[in-house]
Amino acid sequence: MDFIGHYASPLGGMTLSSDGEALTGLRFDTVFTEQEKDLPVFDETKRWLDTYFKGIAPDFTPPLKLRGSDFRKA
Repeated sequence: MDFIGHYASPLGGMTLSSDGEALTGLRFDTVFTEQEKDLPVFDETKRWLDTYFKGIAPDFTPPLKLRGSDFRKA
């Protein structure tokens, strides 16, 4: 099952998606079919985005899981 969380960026609302453990998507708001849920990976991603939008290079990366074809992953 996929889950979503939200982040208010300086560029507009963003939707975060996760499989429950790792970040699987980050996109500007649109309509989605995933279930919304508060997850630690979303908290960590929001902290990363806060740091980035302050003009600071984050010294960490939230857990990521790339999805798609081998071509898209490359």
